[in-house]
Amino acid sequence: MKKISFVFLVILTISATPWSMAAAESIVIIVNSSNGVSSLTVANINNIYRGKQVNWANGKKLQVVNHPVDSDTRLSFYRSVLNEQPGKKFTIAGSPKPFRSSIRKSDKSVLRFVSRFEGAIGYVTQSAVNDSVKVVYTFQY
Repeated sequence: MKKISFVFLVILTISATPWSMAAAESIVIIVNSSNGVSSLTVANINNIYRGKQVNWANGKKLQVVNHPVDSDTRLSFYRSVLNEQPGKKFTIAGSPKPFRSSIRKSDKSVLRFVSRFEGAIGYVTQSAVNDSVKVVYTFQY
């Protein structure tokens, strides 16, 4: 009888687990569709989001877009890509000045910002991507 109760408890626990926890959605790095960059490496992305790279290879200024600190997307991105907490502050390379990014509250607003500014880069969940931007890297979870 105890064995049956234990099995029932395990099944009940598994079935109560939200599906979203079982399969997290991929995060993609996006740039403006007119940007000449077709792909980036994890090292490139780290350098950009840590303030170590402030210009694109063609010399144009990078416009980095972030989600709010309390966003699940930012939490996933910072932990998986930057190996940092989402509130971590970075400084511009070779300077004591803080590195600042533009904060947008949703995937939709990140897409809108990146689609309007040629030097922009951001990250969104894969399901949010549309034709207005170009995906240059996909993180699989």
